[in-house]
Amino acid sequence: MKKFNSFRAVVVVIFLTGFAKVLGFFREMVIASNFGTGWEIDTFLMAYIIPCFVAEIISDALGTSIIPVLTEVKSKLGSSAVLVLLNKILFAVTFLSLLIILGCFYSAHPVIDLIAPGFTPSSRLLTVKLYRILLPMLFFLNVVSIFVGFLQTNLRFTEPAIVTVPMNLCILGCICLFSRSQGIYALAVGYTVGTAAQLLAVIPPAWKQGYRMTISKPYFDSNLRKVGYLSIPVLIGLVVEKINPLVIRMLASGLEEGSISALHYARMLKVFPQGVFLMALATVAYPTLSANVVDQDMDKFRASLQRWLRLLLMFALPMTVGLIVLREPVVRLVYQRGSFDATSTVLTCIALQYYALGLPAVGIWELLSRAFYSLNDTRSPMISGIISVFINIFLAIVLVKAMGHGGLALASSISITFTVLLLIYGLRKKGLYIIQTLQLVTFTKFLTASCLMGLGVKNSYVYLGMKLNTFSYCAEVSCLVSILIGVLLYFSLLYCFFLPHSNKYICGKNPFFKRK
Repeated sequence: MKKFNSFRAVVVVIFLTGFAKVLGFFREMVIASNFGTGWEIDTFLMAYIIPCFVAEIISDALGTSIIPVLTEVKSKLGSSAVLVLLNKILFAVTFLSLLIILGCFYSAHPVIDLIAPGFTPSSRLLTVKLYRILLPMLFFLNVVSIFVGFLQTNLRFTEPAIVTVPMNLCILGCICLFSRSQGIYALAVGYTVGTAAQLLAVIPPAWKQGYRMTISKPYFDSNLRKVGYLSIPVLIGLVVEKINPLVIRMLASGLEEGSISALHYARMLKVFPQGVFLMALATVAYPTLSANVVDQDMDKFRASLQRWLRLLLMFALPMTVGLIVLREPVVRLVYQRGSFDATSTVLTCIALQYYALGLPAVGIWELLSRAFYSLNDTRSPMISGIISVFINIFLAIVLVKAMGHGGLALASSISITFTVLLLIYGLRKKGLYIIQTLQLVTFTKFLTASCLMGLGVKNSYVYLGMKLNTFSYCAEVSCLVSILIGVLLYFSLLYCFFLPHSNKYICGKNPFFKRK
């Protein structure tokens, strides 16, 4: 059997996820150009949040909980037992999804009245219609998450990395073909059809891995019960976590027009580097950490966790600084065209600078939560998430009065940072994470290199803007060139800071857990 190369997997996932995210960014650019930050896109985002909320918590809980269980079943009982369990999970999830869709459909009016109290009656009525169009997403996203978990258990990361490509193509197609005649309805239909199209990215590779659909008498065996047992705390934790954007949008519904969409567009800009780099690391790390636990090799688990954390911080810190320093040119480059005007840019920039502060914490949370899940401990992330939500709600209510929608973004960043601190404390109690002096020095080097990079990027952008101000697309060229200069400067600084052991320490085996 060919040895799994985690570095190669990370590179492949980053490249393919980057392609998918670029396409997703193009989708957001087209949406922004067609709908701007007006009332129609605000209604769509409010309609989208509940189907997205329910689908993400169920699909994330399934995707998270089935990987350690499938890994264990495959190790002990073989691949055939994995396929049997997978069909049982699919049957249970299909039944549950249909029940939820029916319940959500008939409770649409009171739900929208609850989450959008600041909307006018006409806006609430449109939100209800869009909400019902989007409900089938629940079923498709849940099924996709099960197949993604199956593929990642088999160390197949290529297809899950591009799973959003069919969805984005469908959304773009619906906007281009029907937005002029159907308006915002075209966007809702595009999302629903697009989530169904995601099955095209996961079912064929699952078939190649040996999956076959079988219909047998449904019953709950020990492995299926274990998936359910692990899913429940994850589900509760995700429900609590997803309350944060829901509360933020509820509070933003009473602010000036465009606040909800400005928060959404700013969050998308933060999600892009988060999804391309940080999620790629966490995605590849999860099956390897689960395998360490199954093999009962906790020394290797600790070493792997430390290495993944260093790699994550190496990417997260410069991306945070870069987003803050170049927030205005980046927003103009990506969004400012058509209905997205200069006022929309200002609103989005305010939210982006505060969202960016929480980017490292989001990446660390993705990694540490998976470390707990690989240990079959889904309770600790749930408890820390519940505590952080109360902090987020309190801070959001306080900060929105003084800072508007920027305060809502800042509250989100502070709460996720607190969650990470709780998870680190939990791992230390288990003896699986030790903060050492050399690690703090490494963090300081990453942070110093990021700040120097930010200074260089800012000066480069100003200088290029002065030199190229007579050319067309001056701002766009200056922004892109400044980003390239920032990347080269950052890694040059890292090479100097870690010379001559940079590759060994950042990417190689952890030297601090070797037995003497």
